[in-house]
Amino acid sequence: MLEVYPEMITQLNGEAFVHIIKTLDFGLCQDAEIVDLCLRAIKGLASFHYKQKSAGEVGLGHHASGYEDHTGNFQEGMLSQFLRSLLQFLLFQDYSTDLVGSAADALLPLILCEQSLFQKLGCELIESQSDTDFRSRLTNALQSLTSSNSLSSALDRPNYQKFRKNLHNFLVEVRGFLRKI
Repeated sequence: MLEVYPEMITQLNGEAFVHIIKTLDFGLCQDAEIVDLCLRAIKGLASFHYKQKSAGEVGLGHHASGYEDHTGNFQEGMLSQFLRSLLQFLLFQDYSTDLVGSAADALLPLILCEQSLFQKLGCELIESQSDTDFRSRLTNALQSLTSSNSLSSALDRPNYQKFRKNLHNFLVEVRGFLRKI
């Protein structure tokens, strides 16, 4: 539903929205088939938001940004939350390599929607490295992830294919030494 009709989420009340987001987040910890479906849903939501915002529309509106839950606590926006979760998943969790393509397709629009958070997370990851060689490798790999293969900000098929290749190269370069630490 979220992949095909992402605009429907804008019509949900806060409680229903939180339930869907928590369900997707939970689904990212399940078997490969469920993770793939959740990644496709996240891609649908993030792509919809990015395209709408690029066209001057509201996209997912208040659901994409931070919000207050029913207890009055501030909750990070869903796109930021999924960007964090997906990077954590890709860099530190065990998963089937068959999921890298779906993860790349979800990650690209998330990065485009949350560029400042992506840069912040990248800097935090670099800062966490005590070995200067690892810091350098990670810095170069992060730069290549978002700029290699003439990657652009378009969400079209050729760009998704370029980003898939970039993500695969990024993971080959950094995943091994990041998981050792």
